[in-house]
Amino acid sequence: GSDTSPGTKAQANEEAELVRRAIDALPDESVRDIVRMRFYDGLSLKAIAARMGASCDTVSDRLHAGLRFLERVIRLIK
Repeated sequence: GSDTSPGTKAQANEEAELVRRAIDALPDESVRDIVRMRFYDGLSLKAIAARMGASCDTVSDRLHAGLRFLERVIRLIK
């Protein structure tokens, strides 16, 4: 059995939806793609860079910029 109560599951679902909405609000499509590939697809920075035809440094910079934006947006939404 699971130790997760229905209330805890509902909160987790709400938080996941909040994060999805914040990612959708990212103004740069390439940054949205990088964030999704990193956290939803579990790809490494090297794998993302190869898919995008970009350097690892570029992917890392965009990922960090996206995460800073997400942090601000999520704080505002909550």
